[in-house]
Amino acid sequence: MNVWLLRSLPLVAVLLLPMVSFPTRPSDLGAPLERPPSLSRAQAQEDIEDFRRRLMLVHPDPQRRIPSARLKARFDEAIAGLPARIDLDGLFLILARITASLGDSHTTVAPPDVGSELWLPLRIEGNAVFLRREVGSLPSGSRISRFDGRPAEALLDIIRPLTGAETGAAIDAALPRLIPFALRQAGAATGEVVLDAVTPQGDRVRATVAHHHLDELAEEDAVEGVVLPGGTLYLRVRTMAGQLDEYQRYFREMFAWVDESATRGLIIDLRENSGGSTMVGELLLRHITTRPYRMFGKKRWRVSSLMQEQLRGMGEWSKQYLAASPGTYLEEEPPLKPPPEVEHRFDGPRVVLIGPRTRSAAMMMANATRDFDLALVLGMPTSSPPNYFGESYRYELPNSGLRVSISSAEFVRANGDASDGDPVLPHLEIPTDEPIGSSRDETLAAALYVIDRHFAATRGRGARADASPTKPGSSPSPRGLSK
Repeated sequence: MNVWLLRSLPLVAVLLLPMVSFPTRPSDLGAPLERPPSLSRAQAQEDIEDFRRRLMLVHPDPQRRIPSARLKARFDEAIAGLPARIDLDGLFLILARITASLGDSHTTVAPPDVGSELWLPLRIEGNAVFLRREVGSLPSGSRISRFDGRPAEALLDIIRPLTGAETGAAIDAALPRLIPFALRQAGAATGEVVLDAVTPQGDRVRATVAHHHLDELAEEDAVEGVVLPGGTLYLRVRTMAGQLDEYQRYFREMFAWVDESATRGLIIDLRENSGGSTMVGELLLRHITTRPYRMFGKKRWRVSSLMQEQLRGMGEWSKQYLAASPGTYLEEEPPLKPPPEVEHRFDGPRVVLIGPRTRSAAMMMANATRDFDLALVLGMPTSSPPNYFGESYRYELPNSGLRVSISSAEFVRANGDASDGDPVLPHLEIPTDEPIGSSRDETLAAALYVIDRHFAATRGRGARADASPTKPGSSPSPRGLSK
C-alpha cells in the first residue's frame, strides 16, 4: 500500500509570537554567551534581586499559588544563604526552587547549557522514564532504568523539586529537559551516556548513546502531512513556533490539495506539540470549521515596560500593548464568531489527537476545539489546564546569563469558565504507551476507525472511489519529506 507524502513544513527558528511557550531546551534561544564558571556573592545576589524585580513587574499574579509573605521569605532566605562564591549550577538550583513554588509552567529558569549534553527524547510518568522515539539500538517505548549506572528514580528525585507547573502531569511533562542537569549533578559525563533499558518486548538492553545517535531527531519537520491507505489525511503538527506566513502558505496549499483529492477524513495530531503561537491554531482551524469559537474566554495581560521593550517591532497585534501604561492591565474577552472565509475548507470528518505533551498554544487550540465541538477529540488529557498563565517575557540574568521566562498574562479557558481546574479532556480517553504514528498507535487507530465508520454511514460521499477502509492498528508509520 502506498503512503502519499505531502510537502512538509520545516522546523524553523522560534520567534516571539502571541502566546509563546518556553523552549524545551535552552539552546533554542541561541548560543550560550561566555560566562564565568562561578560568581561572587554580590554577583549572585544581584541576579536573584534582578529576577525578583522583574517577576513583580511582569507577572500578572505571582502570589496566586504562594502567599506573598512566603514568596518574599523564599527570596530573602536564598540571598541570606549565599556562600562567598557560587557556581552557575548552584545559582540555578536556588532560582529553580523559587520558580517551582509559583506553580506556573511558563515561569521558569533554564539550567546552564554546557554545550555537550545529550537531550534525549524522553517522557516521564511518575517515576518511570521512557524513550519517545528510537535512539540508536533502543526502540521507541523502551523504559530506562539506569543512566550511567544511576537509577532513573534518583535522577528524578534531584530535579522534581526544581519544576513547578499547574498539575503533577504538567510537572512530569517538563522534567525531561532537566535530565542532563541531573546527570551532571550526579557526576556523569556529558558527552555520552550508558542506558540500561527494558524494550517494549521485555528484553533487557544496555546501550551507549552519543550525539551522533540523536542527529536525525533534529531534522524533524514542524508540520508533515501523510495520506494513509484508505484516503485519510494525517497531519502531524509538532510545533506552533516560527513564521506565520510559512504556516499560512502550507495550510492553504495543503487544503487546496485536499479539495482536489476528495480526502476521506482528517486527523490532526497535537500529541507532541509544546506550543508557539495561538495564531497558528487559528490558521489551521479556519480550514476545518465554520462554527463560532474563540481561543480563550478572557485574557488579562499585565503591562510592563520590560515586556513592551520585548514586543517592539512585533507587528500590528502588539500596538495596543505598546500604547498602554506600565502597571495597568489589558483585558480582552473575545466574542464567539465564525472563522474568516477561506478558499479551501475541509467539511468531512475531523479528529484531533491530544495528550500530556499537548502544551501551551497547542493546548489552547485543543481547548477551543473541545469546548466548541469543532472536531472529535481523542487521546489523553493535556497536562496543563486552559485556566493558566502564559505570554512569556524572556531575558538573561546579568551576571550568570541564566535564561529566564516569566508569564505576563493569565487566560480563562475558551468557554469562559474560570472555575474549571481540569485540563483539556478528550471526548474519548485512549491510553497508549505505543510510539506515536506507529502501526501499534492505538489512538491513531481509533481515529481511523471513527473516520471509516463515518465513511460507511454516509456511503462514501466525497471520498476516493477506490478507497478501502483501514483496519484499526494497520496504519503505517507516517514519514515526512526531508528538508
